[in-house]
Amino acid sequence: MKAEDVIPLSAAAKKQIGARIRFMRRSRNFTLAEMAELLHMPEETLRRMEEGDFELYDDMSEAVIQ
Repeated sequence: MKAEDVIPLSAAAKKQIGARIRFMRRSRNFTLAEMAELLHMPEETLRRMEEGDFELYDDMSEAVIQ
């Protein structure tokens, strides 16, 4: 990915998105491993997202928003 493909988000916004992801996962009583499997992503990636440690790329934004 190129730098211009990254959608700029503040650290606070990333933390808020991560908290929402964690809330949704926990409200459905999914473990991190269960949710990662449902999303077809590595557990570590989901954990990092919940901690606000991620970049949102332009080609990912439509999938995240829907």
